[in-house]
Amino acid sequence: MKKYSRILAASMAAALILSGCNLPSKGSKIQGEVSESVENEVSSAAEEIASVDESVSEVSTEEKTPSKSVEEIDPFEKLEITYTGTSPYVSVSLDTSKCPDEVMKYVEFKTEEGFLRNGEEYEITAEFSDYDLEENNIKFTDSSKTYTVDGQPELLTSIEGVNMEELNQELADKLASVTAANKGDSSFAEVFLGYSKFEAIESQQVKARYIISLKKSFEDKYSTENYGYMCYNRYIEIHEYVVKLKDADPKKVYVLVYADNLTDNSGTLEWNSQLGSKAEADYDTLVNDFVTSQREYYNVSEIKDEDVNSESEAKKITENEKENTSKADSSDSDASASDSEKDDDKAKGSDSSSDSTSK
Repeated sequence: MKKYSRILAASMAAALILSGCNLPSKGSKIQGEVSESVENEVSSAAEEIASVDESVSEVSTEEKTPSKSVEEIDPFEKLEITYTGTSPYVSVSLDTSKCPDEVMKYVEFKTEEGFLRNGEEYEITAEFSDYDLEENNIKFTDSSKTYTVDGQPELLTSIEGVNMEELNQELADKLASVTAANKGDSSFAEVFLGYSKFEAIESQQVKARYIISLKKSFEDKYSTENYGYMCYNRYIEIHEYVVKLKDADPKKVYVLVYADNLTDNSGTLEWNSQLGSKAEADYDTLVNDFVTSQREYYNVSEIKDEDVNSESEAKKITENEKENTSKADSSDSDASASDSEKDDDKAKGSDSSSDSTSK
């Protein structure tokens, strides 16, 4: 109140001067002192009035514009993630088309570079400007989120537990094609037989089986991104043939067939459609070229007969069971038929007796 009283007094004094009140004549000492005092009061009052106006204006503005509430948004909620490729060569792509407008406008998503594999965790980060959020009363609940790759086709490092039936048939067809020979040919599976001529195949057996798979330290280096064709794994069979020759002792020939990039796709075995083959008169040459020389870059595992045959043996057992069941059914049918025939014979005998009696 004191502040406003001073303002009022200064205003009244100014009004007196302007209205020409009876003050001492011009030039007197009193007039000068009063004039100076009034001018000072007027000036001070004007400043205070301006300050009050400004304060009132600020209060008025604050009352007219209430503060907005901050909107919280999860930037990852509508983010769509797509995996492409075969583990361990899985790529991640992001789609923000279904995200809120604020996310599409102010957020840039980034993920780790390089390939991923099934079961591997990776992080996606949301980059944005705090200034943009403050200006638009937005708050993002997270700036990063961890995800796990799963459900992608998997390149194999082992065939344990894998159904090989279809692939075995494909390799058998490849082998039959490679070893097709006519009587009198001078070569077998492109292996020269010398001056003797091919007569027939005396015997054939599986000599060895291998699976080789790329070492983890070389996975990035030998990806399909760097090479037009990439062999991540290879399943190999080596077969030993004993070939009967005309006018010469039998000769051994070793034939190798293989399939590349065996893949488990949701329980279904897949492989490159182009199968390969190679034949040599010397077994060790094949092993060195296709197995031993690959050990620098590949893990090599020899597959024992029991590993491969366990599934085929189970199949044989099943087939035998079916055959035994079929035989049992056949025996039951035969027995039923025999009983039926006996009943018919008895009926016929009974009829004959009746006829004799009547006569």
